[in-house]
Amino acid sequence: MRYSRLNDYVGVKKRTTTTSPPAGSSSGGRTGKALLAIIVICVAAYFLSAGVIGNWVASNVVMPVMSMFNTEKAAEPESPLATQSPAEELQENSAVSTKSVSQQISIKGFNAYALQLGAFSSAENASVEANSMKARGAAGYILNDTGHHRVFASIYNTNEEAKQVKENLMSTENIDSSIFAIETGDLNMTVTASEDKIALIKQCFDDYLSVKDKLGALILACDKKEKDYETCKAEVLEMKDTLQKALDSLSTIPGQNGSSEMLTSLGKVFETSIAKLNDIATGGYADGPEFSSALKYAEIELIYAYSSFIQSVTK
Repeated sequence: MRYSRLNDYVGVKKRTTTTSPPAGSSSGGRTGKALLAIIVICVAAYFLSAGVIGNWVASNVVMPVMSMFNTEKAAEPESPLATQSPAEELQENSAVSTKSVSQQISIKGFNAYALQLGAFSSAENASVEANSMKARGAAGYILNDTGHHRVFASIYNTNEEAKQVKENLMSTENIDSSIFAIETGDLNMTVTASEDKIALIKQCFDDYLSVKDKLGALILACDKKEKDYETCKAEVLEMKDTLQKALDSLSTIPGQNGSSEMLTSLGKVFETSIAKLNDIATGGYADGPEFSSALKYAEIELIYAYSSFIQSVTK
């Protein structure tokens, strides 16, 4: 009850009307009850000082008598606020997350600049040049391009960086070279899926481009001997794991297994890059140049595979 019985008792108004009592009631009955109450109160006053007896009288005699005069209706308990069960909340949240929406995904493109040390019409001659470059720590990456077999030594984020290396090779080793630009345009596409799946697609692109940048920075640190061999391999393994997790999440998106050409092609890019990074992380290398060559080769492969993918879905 909201209020104590004492407040209920004080709040009862004394009847002053002279209207005849309703059938079945008796003024004498009320008088008898009042007299009984006075007697009980007097008796209780006498026994209150008696400790345990006083407590017993108050609890078992006074309070029951008082309750006979409580004419106010007890306050009904307030209804508890309606709440959802965990299962209902999960079902509601699931419905929201699986609702399909259409959003535009925008991925900013980039350019890369490969240092080319030769272009051959013969695949055999290109292979000989590539192996020679690998022995000296260069990538030795062969790109088959419109009847030419281009051999790349390394790749850079800016044209200025590539020019500087080109000039150094000519001035210090009398090696002529050229710069081959790999252009990757912006990707803008509309995707219809649940919001969480769209977020997964965006994250996959972000993870791939992040690994590309980390690999470039690692190559520079290794060539400057700022990091040892084991540290470099451990970081390559982390990059591989990042791409593997992204690919695993990509496989949960409906349409990845064939119904969406774009997602299927993107998955193949991830698979190729994962395999290459795994080879580096788990392989044994005879010397520093061989390891450096493998890193540079993987960087070019990651960039060119991604660039080819973007061109295929935007043409």
